Amino acid sequence: MSSYLFQEAKVGDVVNYCGHQLEVKRSQGHCPLCFFHRRICSGIACTGYERTDGNSVYFKELKK
Repeated sequence: MSSYLFQEAKVGDVVNYCGHQLEVKRSQGHCPLCFFHRRICSGIACTGYERTDGNSVYFKELKK
């Protein structure tokens, strides 16, 4: 398995990326809602085959 950013973060975890807090949410095609949509999407573990838990996810920004 290649190394992807956040590949070991579980659904419900909050991760930090460049000063942004992102909640890992289970995905069913929610790419437009993802923080990384239209950003640097490559290298981020969001599909099940890239992740250690096998779940597809998206990253929702938590507003302060």
